[in-house]
Amino acid sequence: MIRTLALRTALPLFAAVLIPACGGGDGDALSRGLTQGEISEAQKASPSVSAVDEATHAASDAVVDSGKHGTSSSKSTGPTASSITFQSNLNLTVDLSATNAVGEPKYPGSSGMLNVVASGTVTADSGSGSATYAVGVTAVTDLMFTDPNSGDTATIAQGAVWSYSLAVQWSLKDGQNWFIKAESDCSLSGVAFTVRHQTEIILGTVGGSRHATASFAKTAGIFVAWVSVTADKTVTFSDSTGPHTVSIHVAAVDLITITVDGVAYGPLTRAQVREMFHLECE
Repeated sequence: MIRTLALRTALPLFAAVLIPACGGGDGDALSRGLTQGEISEAQKASPSVSAVDEATHAASDAVVDSGKHGTSSSKSTGPTASSITFQSNLNLTVDLSATNAVGEPKYPGSSGMLNVVASGTVTADSGSGSATYAVGVTAVTDLMFTDPNSGDTATIAQGAVWSYSLAVQWSLKDGQNWFIKAESDCSLSGVAFTVRHQTEIILGTVGGSRHATASFAKTAGIFVAWVSVTADKTVTFSDSTGPHTVSIHVAAVDLITITVDGVAYGPLTRAQVREMFHLECE
């Protein structure tokens, strides 16, 4: 899942060994690995992808938590209420600076306010149910995402809007034994951003699609959560060297392709993407 900002200074450990994907660009590129310049362009694009995904992730958490408070927090001591109740219409305010049950930031390095509106249908019986929502997200304030190590930031401007679908299923035995699964499909088109990468200020847009599945469960009082994601994101921007397009395709956790100005590199593992581009895919 592309979630957290991780924008530390580049360490091009794999630059000499990664080879472009087949069919990924010009003939010269096929004989070499990523250049430092290409790594730098990908790093400039990654904050905007992380920013939009983190905001969407927070919106989905709010919808899930509306049915059983605290469910989405990995550090939660766990909700103990013996009911799960989702409503067909929700209007929620999300503070990206919020903390979890033990006082840690739910979304480290994030700030700003979201309005989340969800409408759909809810079907439930005494022990299980499902809800299907159309979700709309609006940036009530500027949304800022900062990496604490590098200080690099991505900002989504106040007034930005996007929408996606979210399906929730659940089952409940009691407060110590329950299960919630949330599955989202998000399509973005030209969401504007500003990135500060080291000394540069970069303007651009990010678009694409993302499918995420998150499951939360408590069994005999033990809380666990897990996530899987597939995604295709494209970032366009201009810097001092001209216009650039960077695309990120996540087919699986360790099957990631990054395309820099028409040249595709991969498949890469999550560890390689984290080390080279400081983009967290989990």
